[in-house]
Amino acid sequence: MMGLTLGMSEEEVWTALGLSDDDLVKEVAFVGGPSLIVDSRKSGVIYLRTPWVKDATYEWQDKVGRLVFAQGVLTNVIAQLLPFDECPDVYAGRFDGDFGLQSPVSAAKRFGSLEYDDTEEVFYIPGLEGLEFAGSNSCDLSLAPEQYVTFLRVFQS
Repeated sequence: MMGLTLGMSEEEVWTALGLSDDDLVKEVAFVGGPSLIVDSRKSGVIYLRTPWVKDATYEWQDKVGRLVFAQGVLTNVIAQLLPFDECPDVYAGRFDGDFGLQSPVSAAKRFGSLEYDDTEEVFYIPGLEGLEFAGSNSCDLSLAPEQYVTFLRVFQS
């Protein structure tokens, strides 16, 4: 996702995002996607925020993604939809080309059988390590088959 590869060093990610040591918070225009605010003020994580949410009451209200590092290496890429209908620029958060945010959850069946974790409220595909995603109804697909993807996490296990 975002043209980044798990296992990249934090420095490589900064370079890929066009950041320098002086750019702790910077608006970045992603190729084929929206402009996002890249916030690297917290050690070990880079938050991706949407610029259109002004004066968010809660910190989560403008976060559309996170890049998480362990020992200076990218281990998690997370993308999520904001819970607002009027979002003008939605980050697509694609995995394997065309599966991602706003895709039907059922579209993931092309990767294998879907399993739902009731505790974590995420879907995963047995045998496909490093991918989990959440649906719009936070329940098993058999209960709400028309769900779309609202959260996508690609990670090193």
